[in-house]
Amino acid sequence: MQKKIFVSMILFSMLIFNGCSNRLESPDFTEENDTELPTTGEIESKVKVTFKVTIPDPLGEGQNISIGSKLNGWDPDNPDYFATKITDTTYHIELELDALKKNKVIEYLWTIQSLNNSNPWTMVERTERGYERENRVLELTTTQDNYIVDDEVLSFDNISLKPSKIVGNVDIIDDFLIPQLDNRLTTIRVWMPTTYDKNDTSKKYPVIYMQDGQQIIKSTNSSANEWCVDETIERLISGGLHYGAIVVGIDTNAENRRSDYTPEWAKSELRGVTQGEADGSRYGTFIVNTLKPYIDSNYNTLPDREHTSIIGASLGGVISFHVGLKYIDVFGGIGLFSPALQIASEEERQGFINSIDFELYSPRVYVYGGYNEFDIVWYTYIIEKELSEAGVPLENIQRQISPNGEHRALYWGEYFHNAYLWLIDDEVVN
Repeated sequence: MQKKIFVSMILFSMLIFNGCSNRLESPDFTEENDTELPTTGEIESKVKVTFKVTIPDPLGEGQNISIGSKLNGWDPDNPDYFATKITDTTYHIELELDALKKNKVIEYLWTIQSLNNSNPWTMVERTERGYERENRVLELTTTQDNYIVDDEVLSFDNISLKPSKIVGNVDIIDDFLIPQLDNRLTTIRVWMPTTYDKNDTSKKYPVIYMQDGQQIIKSTNSSANEWCVDETIERLISGGLHYGAIVVGIDTNAENRRSDYTPEWAKSELRGVTQGEADGSRYGTFIVNTLKPYIDSNYNTLPDREHTSIIGASLGGVISFHVGLKYIDVFGGIGLFSPALQIASEEERQGFINSIDFELYSPRVYVYGGYNEFDIVWYTYIIEKELSEAGVPLENIQRQISPNGEHRALYWGEYFHNAYLWLIDDEVVN
């Protein structure tokens, strides 16, 4: 009897061991993008899936809309997965899957197939503003045999977006004089929300001063090069989240951008400019002593520091950091998008921060970085730490990291609404 028990224990141990071995050697479903769900019983019936899709614009001649998925070996060029046209912008495709596809999670993406494509994924679907999007997911269960999926594609890669149209109103002031910079001329873009009425002086608005003004609200090129602040603020207004603001964009150009956006305390040899060409201080004086008085005199503004912010990205973020802190009595909000603070040493940067008296004024600061910007992300942590150690309360600083962010206006614009609501701490509709 003891021998039988011993043999049984050995057999049971072997089963346990084999079971664990099988688990360790089971396939990695993440590699196949077709994840199997727990089974609940035998499956016999077929599965019918109808995919319907709405696309933003009609297809061109010779183009087809298709699905790329594990179902077709991730080959969207397979004609069996081309969708049938319903209208100019709606298509559908019906697939009959074998029973083994039950208890599966099917991942897929829509694409446009064309003879001109360099590969089948050249024109894969994207988000509304051109970001890479995650795979779509359809979960098949054991209790359902028919599925109807309604999808909407907002844009496709490598297809020119329609020229954007400015929402709201904009005044473009050409040949605006900068007396502080040898009487150089620039272009100023003043954007106002649709609710703005120049004749109604009883309703006044906060003001945001932004660097690289040609990227803020222009409408001549693809929105991939724009922040789209006009659309963002209008959405906030229509959603009842804020009553709006005036945005003042200051144009720059390649010839002067380096010097204009370089503070005198920055380690300028890293940027290929000499200390004598670091015109950041004079540029800041222009904003405060020339541009702001002009804006406050000609538009219905709330001129106090609580309703005045400055925002910039990259080198524009550096100069916004400099001007916002140097004139802390003028700017209550400072927005730093991917600030290129690596142009200065730690000693230089901290020396400037420590020269600011935060006891009387404490700004609200928004700091953004994109995960794909490498060392710039690290500087978002550094600047938060250094400002808080210098006296800016942590509750006055908001830092955000975009998991897919790159060093482009497209990504900065995605987070602009967060900066806007953080910097303009004013919920009262006047």
